[in-house]
Amino acid sequence: MSFRHSILGGTGTRTWSIALATHLKTDLVNETTEPALALSGNRERAETRYRSRYRERKPPTAGYNCFGHVFALRRTALYDFDLAVLETILAEDGYGEVKDESIEVDDAVIYLDEKKEPFHAGRVIKLEPLLIGTNSSLVAVVLSKLDDVSGEYEHKIDEEIWPGMVASRRVFRARQQAPRPGHWRGVLAALP
Repeated sequence: MSFRHSILGGTGTRTWSIALATHLKTDLVNETTEPALALSGNRERAETRYRSRYRERKPPTAGYNCFGHVFALRRTALYDFDLAVLETILAEDGYGEVKDESIEVDDAVIYLDEKKEPFHAGRVIKLEPLLIGTNSSLVAVVLSKLDDVSGEYEHKIDEEIWPGMVASRRVFRARQQAPRPGHWRGVLAALP
């Protein structure tokens, strides 16, 4: 979610880009700002709600969003992050899709809206036992930056964070295959 205009815009906050590209040298448009942040009353209430539902790992900070958290090591925000940008990163950085039964720590989780556009991203940080009756399995726990100025929070991979906003998800692992030029145009959109 982009709060850069509603929260940071018009406040005189200076923004800039950093050099950022895929492994095959495709430039990625980005924007960052100073991480220091003074929360308004509404933002403080939002963080209080997040803390009541999820385990906070990092306090609120500006300068990066969920896509920058996953694909740029918290250095910047990747706005205008659509299917074409995602497919470029996946192809040119050698990501491969992972089935649920093979999820591991550090896999990237991409949440898609009903139009199959990327809406949110997070990283798997641990696998926790999940008991269902007498059976047990593992459930992935994801670390997410919920918006441009939130903190980072842990949540279960399929936990509903934004009611009605996420239609599906895909999990990818870096360096599963050799980086390759070109895009996976339409591949993600065609997936069920």
